[in-house]
Amino acid sequence: MLRPRVSIKKLTVILSAAFVVLTLLTGIVALLLKGNPYEDQETMASSSSSKSSSKGESEDNLTDESSSSEDNSDENSSSNPSEEEPSVIPSFHVPSELRGVKLTEGTEYFITPESASPSSIAGEIDQAIASAQELTMNTIILDEKSQNENGFDSIDYAISKARENGLYVFVIYHVRQMLDGSEANSADGHSLDLAADRAGDFAAAYQPDAILLDGYAYAPDASGYENYLANGSGIGYENYARQIPESFLQACAKGIRKKAPDTQVGLLSAAVWENSTAHPEGSETTAAYTDLSDGNCDTRALLQEGLFDCIMVQNDGSAEEQQAAKFDVVTAWWAKEAQISNTPLYIMCGTVQSADPFGDLEQIPGIYGGAFHSLKALQSIPKDNPEADNPDNKDDPNNTDNTDNKDDKNNQENKDNQVKEEYVVTQLSLSKPAQLVFTTKEQSVTFQGASDPREPVTLNGQEIDTNESGYFTVQEKLNPGLNKFVIAHKEKSVTYEITREVDVLREVQPVGTMTVEGGMQIKVTALAYEGASVTASLGGQTITLSPTEALEDEELRQSGYGLYAGSFTALAASSEPVTMGTISVTASAQGASKTLQGASITVNKKAVLGTGGVIRVTADQAETFPISSSDDTSSPSCYPLPQGTLDMTSGDEIVYNVANQSYRYWKLQSGLRVYSDDIQAVNEVLPDNNVISNMSIQSTAQYTTVTLSTQYKVPYSVSYDGSNVVFGFKYTSVVPDSVTLNNNAIFASANWNGSNLMLRLRKAGGFIGYRAYYEGNDLKLRFNNAPGSLSGARIVVDPGHGGNDPGASGFYPGKNEADITLAIAQKLVAELQSRGASVLMTNPGSTMASRMAAARAFNPQVMVSIHGNSSEANPNASGTEVYYFYPFARQLAANIAANGASSLQTTNRGAKTGYYYVTRESQFASVLVETGFVTNEREYTKLINAQYQTRIAQGIANGISGYLGGANSGGGTGGTDDIIDNGNSGNGSAGNGSGSEEATLELNQTSLTLEVRETAVLKASGAENVKWESDDEDVAEVSSSGKVTAVGEGTAIIWAYAGDQEAKCRVQVTAPEQEEKLEIQGESKLYLGDRETYRITGSSDVEWWVDDDSILIIIDEESDSCRIEAIGTGETYLYAESQENDRSECRFLISVRE
Repeated sequence: MLRPRVSIKKLTVILSAAFVVLTLLTGIVALLLKGNPYEDQETMASSSSSKSSSKGESEDNLTDESSSSEDNSDENSSSNPSEEEPSVIPSFHVPSELRGVKLTEGTEYFITPESASPSSIAGEIDQAIASAQELTMNTIILDEKSQNENGFDSIDYAISKARENGLYVFVIYHVRQMLDGSEANSADGHSLDLAADRAGDFAAAYQPDAILLDGYAYAPDASGYENYLANGSGIGYENYARQIPESFLQACAKGIRKKAPDTQVGLLSAAVWENSTAHPEGSETTAAYTDLSDGNCDTRALLQEGLFDCIMVQNDGSAEEQQAAKFDVVTAWWAKEAQISNTPLYIMCGTVQSADPFGDLEQIPGIYGGAFHSLKALQSIPKDNPEADNPDNKDDPNNTDNTDNKDDKNNQENKDNQVKEEYVVTQLSLSKPAQLVFTTKEQSVTFQGASDPREPVTLNGQEIDTNESGYFTVQEKLNPGLNKFVIAHKEKSVTYEITREVDVLREVQPVGTMTVEGGMQIKVTALAYEGASVTASLGGQTITLSPTEALEDEELRQSGYGLYAGSFTALAASSEPVTMGTISVTASAQGASKTLQGASITVNKKAVLGTGGVIRVTADQAETFPISSSDDTSSPSCYPLPQGTLDMTSGDEIVYNVANQSYRYWKLQSGLRVYSDDIQAVNEVLPDNNVISNMSIQSTAQYTTVTLSTQYKVPYSVSYDGSNVVFGFKYTSVVPDSVTLNNNAIFASANWNGSNLMLRLRKAGGFIGYRAYYEGNDLKLRFNNAPGSLSGARIVVDPGHGGNDPGASGFYPGKNEADITLAIAQKLVAELQSRGASVLMTNPGSTMASRMAAARAFNPQVMVSIHGNSSEANPNASGTEVYYFYPFARQLAANIAANGASSLQTTNRGAKTGYYYVTRESQFASVLVETGFVTNEREYTKLINAQYQTRIAQGIANGISGYLGGANSGGGTGGTDDIIDNGNSGNGSAGNGSGSEEATLELNQTSLTLEVRETAVLKASGAENVKWESDDEDVAEVSSSGKVTAVGEGTAIIWAYAGDQEAKCRVQVTAPEQEEKLEIQGESKLYLGDRETYRITGSSDVEWWVDDDSILIIIDEESDSCRIEAIGTGETYLYAESQENDRSECRFLISVRE
């Protein structure tokens, strides 16, 4: 039986109809699933995956059978819940209102190609970005076609400069122009895969905030029809032509989302989708070009399907275009479509007749700002409209509204206290925790994030506090087992499922096998729950471990654990090694306990003096440790030994194990402990009668060098007490004579006492680091001269973290500690250089070893490492603190802490000892600055504010300047030997030398002015055994060490006597400046509905708030006054807190009745 023949025409109709139905169904599903613009992270994660899935299905329509199978296979495998990766919260870095401008090659930069060089292109880009900021733009738009000019990657440079200046970056990407002709006109699997890879690679390489897809339009030609016959025959040529741009857009979006998930995928659309004469849903326009008819791209359908995270419409607004596509008509049509699809809409403007090209857009719902097509054109707009330049008529002499005529200072302060608009989000954004489902051993969890400050945030239905920028942090206790938390904001919510495993004791140190010397202290540490009871036992001894501050406490601030420590004393050594047993640590808390085993301890056999091997130091600078302890904790009383130093080992090798790290040391006969890797055994004899035959001391502009000619390269110890630096040479019996120095930059004398060389400083605190090294048999002790100010100083600035290490998480997505430290560091470099300093900034993200190597090679006087503090245990922790290691850097730390705290208007937490990698440096003064707490909402808001970053940088610079000025003695820096030579060429015995020239008694100050209760220290030089006396102790007293205390108003003479010599200092004492008490003035009794102004005395800058805002509300405030309204009856307090250094506070009771 014959079957009826199927009509090709009918088959084509059927297939076309089926395709249309599938397209409509896909659109409906996408419409039901799509979310709002600027989704919260949970929604973004799910929507991103759903978009990728739908795009994969659409691509299959135009791929061959084999590629279709692969795609479907991938989709099926990725949709298996058991194989999904852990949920990670992505986020977009987008402005709440975009104010952008396009930088165009040939107009704003690369203006003269024939003479352009990388430096000239960079300069033009710098100028363009500066001009954009002057015009209040917050975003620059670049074109990827301008990627390389004369071998210079202008895209990369422009993005980096924009980031430095706090600008967003959008990049226009041409989806089909990036391919060859045949590839661009064929939507087969190969072409689409190639498009996806290239778009993804571009986004991953440059990481812009958004990519705007352009160049998608497809105009059919002969080759296109051939491709249709080969790949799309049966669906209709019109459908095939339209699927080419759509498929390329889908492929590029997929590639970008895969390789750069935090980059927005946007569309740069033509002004008109379609005229209403050609399509009933089109706009009331008569445009010559439309996306649908001429570009063969249904951008409206793709928008409705949720393919794009944002859309920018090129609505020129020129006179010619106004005739065919009026600006307001086009804008209104797209705004309606964007609202339907919940997609942020931006308008790219062309010719505008206003000083504010975006002013009219603010009133249109669905529009999130606009961009201008050319910076040069924007700069040419006349600004002769008085309304635009003076919108509030603030210069109008008839304007008597005082609230609009605040003085410039208050205006600037208000601006400084505001977070940049770009750091305010419109939807929920969570930075902590990073995962939605996880297991932890910690007792609590901290939720940190940002929100729309106009709307509340709830945690499990309870509203939580947010600051003025919408930032919040809240800590919740975790119960054992599963804990569920739902954070909701506006119409979005994020659910966390956190399982807590009880683990009272996390780790114990040391571990493994450990060998120690007899009588050595064996330090034991344990990481256990805060508040736990922790004990340790070893060989019958039991000790209690006490809570202590972590040495490298930055890592521990993010946990609910505390560090506990205690020490055992090793048994006395005997003729054979002794095994003490294994350390056992037990911790108990919350009804649970746990025991962990630590290291097994063996005491080395007793060392016989002189039986050890002779060693030479091979490291450039060998770090030294105390012999009384066994751990790897450095000591500020131990300075490094230079390469070439000879010594003898004592006993056997010491082994200390922590975690996966094993440390090995040798104890030296001189009383120090060094790393095994820093020394080498040599076949030499170590004498006990070394001769130091000569000493010379010379000063240059940068250094003072003490040169000692020594027979052997013997070890030595170093000590510093603020006034003297003492070198204690071992195995030495003959030394030069003591000397007095005439006009040295640092030292007043060099005195020998036995084999100890005491270098007395001309000025207390004048020691700011030194480096020791050998030249032949000459030991060089090279000391840094303090330049007296920043002019001529050499300073290293180290931005903490960076690279793959973001540091502590911030509230705003992507604005973490590393971003803050880099911004402050860059401002500090500029500030220091502006004051005449030579500055090296280390490479963010590089290893600590490479940073310190670069710092040492730079030969600075000061190094400052910039960090942000964090405390998950206490989100309210605030303040500035600075860590130092060696005592000579303490004053630097104290200066920076005080100045930094003042700049940030926060608590001065002071200078603290810190065992950090960057602080354990004796060659120069090195400190680690914790500028403020990233985990404190209010402090974080300041830390990301450019004005505060500048203030912090200035404060740090002031701290360094004060340190260098305070250490400078005013002594000479001549290039010749300025010693008053009493050397005996090594003929004297150790300790017998003395100065041979009579010196003159001098004081470091000849006059002082002090306020009552202030103190100062006078230093005498040129004589020993100085006695002090005041001629009027009712005005000023002086101690036996020269400390002057101001007692009462008047004038006193402080005398210094030494033998028949005398010197004096005139002291003028004045009354202390009276500080006015902070006090609120105004009415204490109000009636319901009253409005009253209250003023402050005792401060010109306060922050106001009320205790009960159901009774009183603040309706207007300035730095020295506020206006309140009584809205309820009862009593409550009005508070004022000074924003000046003292941070004092006062309150005023106000009662309201009907």
